[in-house]
Amino acid sequence: MAAAPPAARRAGAAAGATDPQRTRACGARRTCPRRRPSRTISRLGAAVGSRPSTLTSVLDRLERRGHIVRAKQVGDRRSVRIELTESGRPAASRIRDTLAGLESRALNGLSAETVAGFRTVLDALGKEGP
Repeated sequence: MAAAPPAARRAGAAAGATDPQRTRACGARRTCPRRRPSRTISRLGAAVGSRPSTLTSVLDRLERRGHIVRAKQVGDRRSVRIELTESGRPAASRIRDTLAGLESRALNGLSAETVAGFRTVLDALGKEGP
């Protein structure tokens, strides 16, 4: 897997993610938390292509920095939902904006057909799992 672009590395580093985690996030940008206010660790891991056990250390760092909270899942004491905090929302927004800009520059000049084919390949790769 190629390294995350420099802008993604800087944005992700501010949020506590390692380079491989930022690279995966680049491919999972369409599943960002803005559209889903909270997720279980399993669903979040599936969205970014990471095992829940691997994601736990990233979530620990984000929690220490005050960007997320872990909340009990109503109706299932074993399950925990991850929610962005007030400080996490602007950090997530900066990362989203950075990734959107990177995506825009990467796809600039490509035909709609080429972009659609690229997205089809990414979706297929994402279905294969981490």
